[in-house]
Amino acid sequence: LLKEGNYDAILAVRVLHFFAPLKLEEAAKQMFKLLKKGGKIYVVADTPYLKNWAKYIPVYEAKKSKGDLFPGYFTNPADYNEENAKYLPSALHFLDPEVLTRVFVKVGFKVEKAVFLNRSDYPEKIRLDGRESVGFIAFK
Repeated sequence: LLKEGNYDAILAVRVLHFFAPLKLEEAAKQMFKLLKKGGKIYVVADTPYLKNWAKYIPVYEAKKSKGDLFPGYFTNPADYNEENAKYLPSALHFLDPEVLTRVFVKVGFKVEKAVFLNRSDYPEKIRLDGRESVGFIAFK
């Protein structure tokens, strides 16, 4: 069992985009509790801005423009990425700086940085336009 208020930093890399909205909110609450005052959370998560998810981008942008609080959450990933369908989970939750900021601020974090990350380290066949991931740093 992890001790509350005992940690200087938490690193969550390429994991939060597998959490449904309520689980994401609960994870943010738990991370806040675990950190010492001044402790930081470091996050890297996937966005929909990847070539292999191009079919989902218009859906995501439409949901976002309608005010959906979690526009990157969907339960039919295989419909948008047939090439990798057999390897995909039953749901995905692409994130962006705005969503992460809202979720983490709601539980008490102060945001230091929330930006899209250019994943030039990704293979050319999946890189899109420099918004492939989101980088997020916040503190308690």
